[in-house]
Amino acid sequence: MSCSRRALIAGRGIGYLPDFLCQKALDAGELIDILPGFRIGDIALNIVMPPSPLRPARVDALVDFLKDNLR
Repeated sequence: MSCSRRALIAGRGIGYLPDFLCQKALDAGELIDILPGFRIGDIALNIVMPPSPLRPARVDALVDFLKDNLR
C-alpha cells in the first residue's frame, strides 16, 4: 500500500490519487470522494531513450503500451 493512501485511510488529511491506487479503498468505505466528478486535465508524459535501434523488444513493447493506453 502506498504511503499516501495509508495516510489518507488513517485520516491524516485529504489527497488526490489516481483511481487505480484508491478505488478498492473507496469501494470498501475506507475513503470518501469529497469532490466527485473533479478531474485534473491532461498532462504531458515524455519518454527519453538513447537514440539507438538496438533497444530490447520489451522497451518497445512498453512504449507501445503507454501510447495505446494513456491517450
